[in-house]
Parts: sequence; C-alpha cells; structure tokens
Amino acid sequence: MSLPAFGSPISLGDVLVELRNANANRGYPISLGDADVRALAGKPSGDISLTDLYGKSAVSALTVTGNNDSGHAASTYSAGSVSAYPSVTIAGGSGTKTIQWSILSTTNSVELLNANNAQCQVRRSYTKNSTGNAIAYLRCVVSDSTGTVTVDNIVADLQWEGNL
Repeated sequence: MSLPAFGSPISLGDVLVELRNANANRGYPISLGDADVRALAGKPSGDISLTDLYGKSAVSALTVTGNNDSGHAASTYSAGSVSAYPSVTIAGGSGTKTIQWSILSTTNSVELLNANNAQCQVRRSYTKNSTGNAIAYLRCVVSDSTGTVTVDNIVADLQWEGNL
C-alpha cells in the first residue's frame, strides 16, 4: 500500500490512512510538519508539501528468510523420537501475519507439527538401537495485508544412532 502516484489528488486524510498502516494508533490532528509525516516524505526539515508524499509508503515490504535446523538423538537405550525446529524470520509488512508450513519432500517419513508458527517442528520416531536419518524439505508461506511470500527448501535434518 502506498499513497497515490504523482498527478492524482492527495490529502492529509490520505496521509493519515497511510500512516495508520504502520501505526494503528496514529490519530488526529495531522499536519505536514509532524515528525511521522516528514519521515514518510523523506524531508526531515525545510519546506514540505503534499507533492513530497506522492507514491510514499509507511510500510516496508514483507520479507521472509528461512532458517534450517537439525536434530540428533541416541537410540541406544530406548525407542523415542528426534526433532528439528526450522524457522522463518519475518520482517516488514503490515497487519496480522498468517504462517503455513508444509512438507515439499522427505527422504524418510516425518511428522510436521506447529505448522502455523514462525518455528515449526519436524519429528521422526525411531526404535531402540536403530540408526537412520531423515531430511525434510519444507515450504513456508507467510501472508499479511501487504501480500504473500513463499520460501521453499527450508531443511530439517534428523539423525538417530544406536550402539554409540
């Protein structure tokens, strides 16, 4: 979201709506000399006019970065499970974020938990004294009022070993 492009009518009301995209508590009064209006216009001092605000946005673009994780467990004494906790780092955007993880592919059967959080859990059960590994390639889709970002091939690497 941003203010209209050059040539379209613009008002302080439009500026207030844009500022509320970044700060829902922003209220009246509003003037061109206000610090947040000047910051939006990129004019910290000097003369300022509504034309300085054409095309400006108070909200930065939504960015999402995937973070791989690995887990290791010893199966020597009992059956159990091993987990990895891959995550995403989210910046920018506006409004409520929705997050959805899914498995793109895996080398061995795994379970995906907490699929609506910034950090999910990938888990694999193992039997006593077994050895194995599973690699899961994940997708995370993050959406908010500014759009949707998809990050593919976030890795969860799981290993378990017996007779150590």
